Amino acid sequence: MHARTAAPSRRPARAVLLVFAMLAALLAAAVPAATPAHAAVPDRWGFAYLDNATPPPGYVPDPSRQWGSWTSPSTNPVKVDQIGLGSYVVPFP
Repeated sequence: MHARTAAPSRRPARAVLLVFAMLAALLAAAVPAATPAHAAVPDRWGFAYLDNATPPPGYVPDPSRQWGSWTSPSTNPVKVDQIGLGSYVVPFP
C-alpha cells in the first residue's frame, strides 16, 4: 500500500499573488502623476462700496469708499458694471 504524501498546492499562493499584482496595477493607474509646483502669487486685495443698486455702465463709486493694494484709488478708481439683477462686475485695477 502506498502512502500518498500531501504536497502543498501552489495554486492558492499564485492566485493571491495575482490578486495583489492586479490591485497594485489598479492603484498605480488611479494615482495621478505629479505635476510641477506653481509659485505663490503675491497677496492682492481690494474694497469698493457700491451705493447705487442700478449703476450706469462704467459707474465709478465714491473714491473715498474704495481702497486696495493698487497704487491710488483717486487716480485709478474701481468701475462697476451691472450684468443682471443683483449681479455686478467689479474689475479692480
